[in-house]
Amino acid sequence: QKITAFNIERVKLWFELDAMNNQMCVYSGKTISARMILSDEVQVDHILPFSRTLDDSLNNKVLVMASENQIKRNQTPYEAFGKDIEKWAAIQERAKKLPFN
Repeated sequence: QKITAFNIERVKLWFELDAMNNQMCVYSGKTISARMILSDEVQVDHILPFSRTLDDSLNNKVLVMASENQIKRNQTPYEAFGKDIEKWAAIQERAKKLPFN
């Protein structure tokens, strides 16, 4: 893989998961392995939609499973997953382990 700003961002976000969350996708709880970092299996998600906040900072991004990001689309995590009480509770627990920012 080429070294690009986009790939560097993915690696940084993966290391945040590594340090705080055992490399788990915050939305699904599935492990994101090192092999997956630069694959189509994962995507960088704007936690609060960029189109609504214009926040493109690293603080508003997380590396997640592409399948979960497709469900979330242009919604907040609560809008996308909040109706499923058990899933939402699990997301909240995993999110508590992310860096404070």
